[in-house]
Amino acid sequence: MTKVLLINYYEDLKDIDLKRIINLIHSYDFKDVDFVNINSKGLNKNSDINCNLISLQEIEKFYSFGFQISKDSLSFSLNNTLIKKKFFITKVEIEGRLRIKDNLGKSMNLLNEETIFGKLSENIEKQFLYLPRSFFYKMHGQGPVNQIGFRQSFDSEEIKNRPKNCILICTFGGSTTWSIDCTFTETWSYLLQEFLNSNQKQKKKKQFKVINFGQVAMTVLDQLSAYIYYTSLLNPDIIISHDGANDAFYSAYTDTYFLNEYKITYPAEVELWSKFLCNSNLETNNDSIKPWPFKNIPSDIISSYIFRKKQFQSIVNSQKSKFIWGHQPMIWDKKIMSKTEENILNDSNNDHEADDFIINKHMPNIMNLFLKNSKYATKNLVDVGEHFRKLKNPNQMFTDRIHTNHYGDFEIAKCYYNYLKGKIYDR
Repeated sequence: MTKVLLINYYEDLKDIDLKRIINLIHSYDFKDVDFVNINSKGLNKNSDINCNLISLQEIEKFYSFGFQISKDSLSFSLNNTLIKKKFFITKVEIEGRLRIKDNLGKSMNLLNEETIFGKLSENIEKQFLYLPRSFFYKMHGQGPVNQIGFRQSFDSEEIKNRPKNCILICTFGGSTTWSIDCTFTETWSYLLQEFLNSNQKQKKKKQFKVINFGQVAMTVLDQLSAYIYYTSLLNPDIIISHDGANDAFYSAYTDTYFLNEYKITYPAEVELWSKFLCNSNLETNNDSIKPWPFKNIPSDIISSYIFRKKQFQSIVNSQKSKFIWGHQPMIWDKKIMSKTEENILNDSNNDHEADDFIINKHMPNIMNLFLKNSKYATKNLVDVGEHFRKLKNPNQMFTDRIHTNHYGDFEIAKCYYNYLKGKIYDR
């Protein structure tokens, strides 16, 4: 078993933050973790931290991995101990998007690239990258990812040959399904699996496996492609398509001809790819024209979205799988906001210099039209925004207009669990 050292020098570290960090380390399948607290006044000595609490004198002479928690330092200061690989979690990561970084400030990447496309982009971090017939983002340091950039850790043969009492649920969407402001075990996909398997009465009857096929910047058409390329091979029982914002946003300013004639919208970075490959000086929407224009009419945007999502639903149903039509929440759905959320909403509404200012003005209306039309297109609609509208919790759940933190992802998981529990336990 890999031996790991976690050492804390950050005096303001709180119990809840330490637990999040330890859960993040565990998500990489590091189970034997020694923890040394050098300098924190905020930790409860009796707190259950799920690792080996040791003193400075008990530190062993060799560790395969070392993780240091500190305010800003990116250098280990231990003598007489050999640590093969050293990583850091600083105040910036603790207070923002929790991730693990190396001494150069790059996100920890333990993935052994096996594909030519992964190797071509091996040293690129958090970028829109090419795959055959598709794309992916590299987002490391927040838990395990696979060769395609999905937040997954499973044996495909084991899933394909799963027992009959194992229900496979696959989740789709953009960055709000990838859950960019959450660690691996905080994502709503992971939590949904935990909720479903926590029903004591059902443990002997059914098991549930939830696999996350969310990817940053995915539109519904990208979800459908990913389903065909990757997910269909697993023969899933249930598909959850959780989306809305990417199709609303990208459809507003991507190519009008493709949207009108073929119901195609796409991440705007695709235009930059074409510009680079063709060595063109032509201005595109995403690199020169500011603020980005709202150049497509709402009826075409709605038509494209509904057509593609109905197509996704039809293909999934044709494979004898159940399709859940999810409508994602936005910050304005939360009626009782934290002060930070109020500032996020007000700032984005008033920032006339922002690249996305014009599109953001129309987003509430477009998302509302998506929801209204979705009600006529499916019998399995889950309006997660409605769940948020009913919340009376003032804690911050949104990190911007679209993305949720671990508190928000908990509520998303709870919403889908409440919808599913009465439908699948008795199947």
